[in-house]
Amino acid sequence: MFEKYSIYYSYKEIGDVLLIVFDQKAMPTSFIQKSDVMVIYHNSEIIGYNIFNISKIVKIKTKGLIYYPSNVFIDIINSILKNNQLDILAYYSHSGYVIGQVAKLEKDNMLFRPYIDVGGKILPGQCVPHVIEGDKVVVALIGARLYDGQEVEETSAPTQVHLCSNRELNISMDDEIYIVDEDGMVGEDFFKIGER
Repeated sequence: MFEKYSIYYSYKEIGDVLLIVFDQKAMPTSFIQKSDVMVIYHNSEIIGYNIFNISKIVKIKTKGLIYYPSNVFIDIINSILKNNQLDILAYYSHSGYVIGQVAKLEKDNMLFRPYIDVGGKILPGQCVPHVIEGDKVVVALIGARLYDGQEVEETSAPTQVHLCSNRELNISMDDEIYIVDEDGMVGEDFFKIGER
């Protein structure tokens, strides 16, 4: 069973193919086709699946990274994988994106470094313009996948969370930091809000 993975879908860019990526950094060395599933390998290690003609089974209305696939969606994928005798996917327990609140700002050259309350912890974010103390923002925690497939990694710099822009959350095409409505709960999974 695969615990860590990312799922992408974009009909306009790549056609009716669901991409499941286990290792973003590994280069494919071989492929095996099983019905509508292509298994992608780096040497002998599976680094991804491509599921073709997915819209015959389920309609996907999002484009790009699917941040928090529902258990029902994972069940559908796992049914396809089981039918092809392939390892299945674990359910997501968390998207890695939480609502945080700017607790304080410290001047860092010409920008400000925000310190974000993520629900009981105050963590430093990357320097950004245009946020003020009290703003509620969406932050990607270490280990979360960004929209472009990159994983948020711990660095030697003081940054421990990544403040997300509208583009990174697939809300609009601008790079302004997304400000959450007042009713957003600090520490809550941003992509699970609609599932109350």
